[in-house]
Amino acid sequence: MKIENIFRKDIIQVAEKMYIKKLEKKALEKENSILLKKLSLLKEEFEAFKALHEINKNKMQTHTEELHHVRTPHKKNSREEYDPSSPIGSTPKHIRNSIKKTSVVNVDNELIIRSRTEAANHFVFEKQQYVKQYEIKRKTFEKRIKDLSTEVTDVKKKITYAEIDIRLYSVHFDSMVKDQTTYYLEILFNGIDVRYEGLIWVVKRLVELNTTLDYSYFPKVLDNEQIDYLINVNIY
Repeated sequence: MKIENIFRKDIIQVAEKMYIKKLEKKALEKENSILLKKLSLLKEEFEAFKALHEINKNKMQTHTEELHHVRTPHKKNSREEYDPSSPIGSTPKHIRNSIKKTSVVNVDNELIIRSRTEAANHFVFEKQQYVKQYEIKRKTFEKRIKDLSTEVTDVKKKITYAEIDIRLYSVHFDSMVKDQTTYYLEILFNGIDVRYEGLIWVVKRLVELNTTLDYSYFPKVLDNEQIDYLINVNIY
């Protein structure tokens, strides 16, 4: 295979690899942008979740203090004294009524105490369940944030690797362009027809390599009009 064909094939391969790597980098940057947005929203949701927990915790603390400050009703004793050995019929009427009222108050107090105890026990149970659920959700949030952060880190590493590959391909590409440009300028100046297609093909390759052509690059046997023809036939 002629060196000209090898040159052309190699530079095309490098250009294609660099183009593919740039597309890969662009896709990774898009993925990274999406992940960062998800991570930001998740962190905001977690902060709102913790703020709500602080509000609920303060409410529960207040309720707990209220329960501790509730006093047990005291039994009301009658100021009247009476003799238990006295016959019922001989006990004054207002004393008998006071005994009945005291008995009713004692029953009511027991019911109130029982009700408050049940309410306190229920509150303690609900508080324990709430704290348990909070811890589960908190750990879930933290795991999701950690996993998503790991994904972001991995994608950023891939972007960095892609950028390194692109730079290497770019350096290699520029070096190949320089070498090929030097080669084709040399055979152009010497008027060497390497493919038996005349100097038009050589000029075409230099145009493809984005070389700015000057009259001094052409064989001295050619005049400016001939040189303009060779250039224009490849540009237009």
